[in-house]
Amino acid sequence: MLTYKNGRFYCGDASFALPDNCMVDGFSEYATSHDGLTIYSKDGQYSMDISFDTFDGDAKADLENMAEEQECGFSPVPIVFGSLHGWELNQDHPDATGRTIAFDVNGGYDPGEEKLNILEIIVWSKEKLPWETIKNSKTFCDLLGSIQS
Repeated sequence: MLTYKNGRFYCGDASFALPDNCMVDGFSEYATSHDGLTIYSKDGQYSMDISFDTFDGDAKADLENMAEEQECGFSPVPIVFGSLHGWELNQDHPDATGRTIAFDVNGGYDPGEEKLNILEIIVWSKEKLPWETIKNSKTFCDLLGSIQS
């Protein structure tokens, strides 16, 4: 479950703020846990499921596992956004643009401790917006720019 405090959503030590003018929905069918929420761009052309999850490994291993399970044909690639370093997995379909981005949070994976150690953002556009358009959008940039871990 998320805690809301001083304009930010927290899970452990990790947090994020909602971008201005986004639309907030309940939790999406695409997300991997219930420790998050779904937001839509102002124009509704894409959604972002933001969730915290527990995985027995780091963010890269989480996306490698996802790629194998979904047989998507892609491997995670590094992503850097400001001081954030994470991983991105292409999940495009013929009729939609999709990406999952994962970051290690809350101290990362610790084999001796059960905790939410991965922040995942699943980006989905049924409008088939080009990925470059989404990742350069104000909503996307404001969300990623707000993440603290």
